[in-house]
Amino acid sequence: MRHNFVVVCLASACACATQALIAQADVSVRIVGSVYDSVSNTVLSGARVRLVRVNDPSVGRSAETDSLGTFRIDSVSGGAWLATFLHPVLDSLQLEPAIVRIDLNESGTVVMPLATPGARSLVAAACGPATQADDGVLIGIVQRAPDENSVTGATVETRWPEWILRGKSMKTELQSVAAQTDTLGRFVLCGLPNSSVIRARAFVGADSTGDIEVALLGQLFESMITLSVRVYAQAAEARVSHLRQHDGEREIDLIVERDDKRVVAIEVKLGATVDDGDVRHLRWLQTQLGDSLLDAVVVATGPQAYRRTDGIAVVPAALLTA
Repeated sequence: MRHNFVVVCLASACACATQALIAQADVSVRIVGSVYDSVSNTVLSGARVRLVRVNDPSVGRSAETDSLGTFRIDSVSGGAWLATFLHPVLDSLQLEPAIVRIDLNESGTVVMPLATPGARSLVAAACGPATQADDGVLIGIVQRAPDENSVTGATVETRWPEWILRGKSMKTELQSVAAQTDTLGRFVLCGLPNSSVIRARAFVGADSTGDIEVALLGQLFESMITLSVRVYAQAAEARVSHLRQHDGEREIDLIVERDDKRVVAIEVKLGATVDDGDVRHLRWLQTQLGDSLLDAVVVATGPQAYRRTDGIAVVPAALLTA
């Protein structure tokens, strides 16, 4: 009796499996989507999108994104699939491709967007979870110019000016971070100033790339404001840098310095309302610099420009980017 029960169960399982396969065969799905680079905020053309069955990875479908970063895969049968994509940007950022599960139970069109990890995830993966949210990171590969072969053991060095305040003494110091390439010629430099322009060079022995200017793009809004401020500062023959207290307790996004060493301090906020917490570092700087501080400004998204009771100006971003 026990053996008969087992046989009945197996027969039922086979029947159910057969019905499931028939049901999957009856399902026909068109999958459309796009592949997006979350770090540079652009679509990825030429990305290879790949689908494989969950229960049989040997069964797969693929497509390539067009110039708009979009793709389409027709007549995909029902069932559970895994989706991923490959693109040179993943190699350059030293990222593993994301894998997405998709269950197709009904015929029709399914929209499936794919993307690289965002900037914060990238920084945390490259530099560790203790990395500050606004720190920048530079990731790349060093290659020889003649044959484009990767260079192992090359030193990559970055430098940038930064305002440093120790006590009541404030001056510009040249900061630097360096790293060596691994066996594949790859390097990662952490703790760089975000939304800034730095100088970088790679060298091994007597061979050197020379200095290269690298723009570190932070959050899109802050990067846009930084670019506008740099354009205006250049026209006024002023310099733009970042301020960080020696112990890292206080930072200010942008310091615009004239030839007479007097400065304008600027904080950037993605929001319309500016409260006391948003200006605490600017108010602290007022007490440190006195008359050397020409003005303190918060650039925000509000509709009007005004000056707070503490003297700090609030300026709409639209006035800078118009």
